[in-house]
Amino acid sequence: MEQAVAEEAAGASLSNERLGIVSDQSLKDKFHANMLITRGVVLVKLAEKEVAAVREAYAVYRSAIPEMLEGTITDEMGHDYTAGGFGAFNLPSAYHNKAACECDHMMIGTIEPILTVLANDRGYSYIEALPDRLVYRTKKQPAESWHTDNSSGARTEDEIYLGSFVNLNETKTQSFVCVPKTHKFEARLVGGDYSATKDKEKLDEYKRTKVEFSVPAGYALLWFENIVHRVGGGRHDLKNNNRTPVVPVIRKFLGFRVSNDSRQWYPDNVRRMQDQDALVPKGGKVQPMFPKMYLSNHPDKLTEYARHFPSKFQKSHTYKSGAKKAGETITTPLEHLPSLREQGCMYELSNEDKARFEPRRVCGTKRKSEELAEDSKDEAADEGAGVICTH
Repeated sequence: MEQAVAEEAAGASLSNERLGIVSDQSLKDKFHANMLITRGVVLVKLAEKEVAAVREAYAVYRSAIPEMLEGTITDEMGHDYTAGGFGAFNLPSAYHNKAACECDHMMIGTIEPILTVLANDRGYSYIEALPDRLVYRTKKQPAESWHTDNSSGARTEDEIYLGSFVNLNETKTQSFVCVPKTHKFEARLVGGDYSATKDKEKLDEYKRTKVEFSVPAGYALLWFENIVHRVGGGRHDLKNNNRTPVVPVIRKFLGFRVSNDSRQWYPDNVRRMQDQDALVPKGGKVQPMFPKMYLSNHPDKLTEYARHFPSKFQKSHTYKSGAKKAGETITTPLEHLPSLREQGCMYELSNEDKARFEPRRVCGTKRKSEELAEDSKDEAADEGAGVICTH
């Protein structure tokens, strides 16, 4: 079975390699859309110059983060910009700085044409990018159970939610482990949940049919969020003695919604964009500055993390009676920082920057999946591919 998995992964790489000789971009978009529709996941190469510009802008941002004291953290392993092992920035500035905006534009520009083909094939009218975070991760991720993600805020089952990330490392290859073809074209109305699989037969099946997709530097991975997937615990660039990364994972996440709804997915993000506040990602809530369990399990780490912020972004926490540290007071960061408008340090954003999470109308003709699969093998240009209409 491991050989079969390796062959499928190799086949995906070969397909992308062959795709490199196709000059017609609409054919590439159809190819990628067909892979996404049939497998639920697809790997896409980004423009090298754009990736390099984003990578540079991200380094500049990390060197002078508006909310943090200058010089308290450096790009060295073990020096974390965030609390917790996931490494995602929850600061308001992380959604509005130059790197975040340029990276979102780059990903939207590459992924929207692919989703346009999907939308026309499935009869949807709108594509919407959903905010998500920058990541600088220096810790190995713990292994997860096989699960699906389900976005909050779905108004009908007839909506598709997708996740994506771009590998912003210079050379490090990142990875994503999933079970192709387990995706669904319907949204869960409950939403905002992490649904782990416990059925033993299914778990055995997933173990047999899983594929680990390698995501080289400068590539983006796009997947149906409800595809069965997991974090495997990390394999690349690890020290043998303790399996800790020797280089950080640098990436940017971005969500997508395909639907027939012209309304913005999370209406309060309109106000948050105007005030340059932390935006609400597709999980449905603004993530706090530190994990709640840090208060009970890692007070020393939390106190150390608080030192990276000016006093106006700190607060005192006194443990109540019954706790091991009953009566003791420590300094922590605020759980949520004020918007950049409140801080008085807003970025100068273009109209395009401010509008990047607004729903966009899809133009084109609905196509059948069978025709799409056939067309993706053709070398002739096809005039039927839809395009995004921005209004």
